[in-house]
Amino acid sequence: MSFAHLKVPLTRTLAEIANEYSTLHLESSDLESSVDTQYSVYPVLALSRKDHKSTIPQPQPHPLYQTLADILFTPPDLFLSLTDYRIPPPPLSIAWHPRLPVIAIAQSTSASLFLYDLRTSAYLPSALTLDSITTIAFSSKNTIAAALESGIVTLSTVNLKSNLIQYPLQIILNKQSLGNLVGRINSLDFDNSARFLAIATSKSGLWIHDLLYQHSFRLCTHPTSSVHWSSGNFIAVSTKSAIFVYAYIHSGTGLAFSSPLRITLSPLRIAPPSKSPKLNQVQWHADGKTLFYTLIDQPDVRIAFLYPSSIPGETPAYIHQPSIPTPFTSSGLMTYGGPISSIALDPTAERLVVSFTTSNLLASFFIRTQSSASTTDISIPLGLIRGPDSPDNVPPVAIKFAGKFSRGAMLATVWEDSTVMFTPMYFLSPQTAFGGDRIGDRIWR
Repeated sequence: MSFAHLKVPLTRTLAEIANEYSTLHLESSDLESSVDTQYSVYPVLALSRKDHKSTIPQPQPHPLYQTLADILFTPPDLFLSLTDYRIPPPPLSIAWHPRLPVIAIAQSTSASLFLYDLRTSAYLPSALTLDSITTIAFSSKNTIAAALESGIVTLSTVNLKSNLIQYPLQIILNKQSLGNLVGRINSLDFDNSARFLAIATSKSGLWIHDLLYQHSFRLCTHPTSSVHWSSGNFIAVSTKSAIFVYAYIHSGTGLAFSSPLRITLSPLRIAPPSKSPKLNQVQWHADGKTLFYTLIDQPDVRIAFLYPSSIPGETPAYIHQPSIPTPFTSSGLMTYGGPISSIALDPTAERLVVSFTTSNLLASFFIRTQSSASTTDISIPLGLIRGPDSPDNVPPVAIKFAGKFSRGAMLATVWEDSTVMFTPMYFLSPQTAFGGDRIGDRIWR
């Protein structure tokens, strides 16, 4: 196992940052956050394991009469859909457990899914071999959802005490005798209760699957690129050129959804159709009502603040907040900024990390959103995280924060060579920020 020292260098001294925070009069449980100046060693994962695999059976041919019956019970628009908005699957997909320092890692090339526990610095003995994984999701109830190229979603339950992975179940959105009518599954996301799984497809739109009653229904018919549940009873659905937000409430045996709210991507100018902005990525803030998103070939992180309706479950309203700029910068051997590749928000809502399309450097920001949409959000550049050296400055494939890290935030970064790097960001207490002693010894809890 190889190791790497990963440090977030500061562009200013700790005293200068502490002075900035004190002038902002911020109130927080973490209070004035900063980046620890100590080195922290975490493993760089290079996947090569091929043992302890379990597989799922391949589908068998269906008789002709079964195929004809399946046609009658399939929505007609699934046969007529011509748009197929496919997102190329990355060579490596990752998903953190929402509450534990366990990360699921899926290789699209070898169709393998592994689990790595940072508490023990070891892989779980069990692994899965599936068919062409496109994306994965991890629930708080230890269930891993893996989307396959065939349009099927597998559900596997992990026993973290015995280190065993349960034989996977399958979610089949359309009858397999008719082939794949739903398209590629671009994104998966569990809600906070881990009962509902949202499935974003390239042709048939967004599906919601109820794991309790084993029932799926379509919420949106637009081809979708990603889906994200929020803690504020919203779900954001991304298409090629728009964001649709639905409010929902628990009703009877399932969920009741509002009419969709469409968030405009270019609020300040009207662009011709040929040059209309294309959506890149969407992330919810921890408050459950602030949406961060980026556009393809654009250098800023845009923010939309949602006003929940006074009637639960009704369509919300929204307003755009000032964006966070990331201008292109070239200083010596370091080049960063410009068009954004990916963004990641940590669960405490204090850190924003941004990667760029032409750089292997990641920019780290301290952020603070205000409770009122009439006030300006706060964003302070903290420093840069350097990735592996490469002649082309290749950006990372994906960046994601762990669901829980008691001393700050833990960032996992996936690179093109199928390595995963872990970068801890320690939030300093008020005493530490101003020269006192660090409080607390436990990292994971």
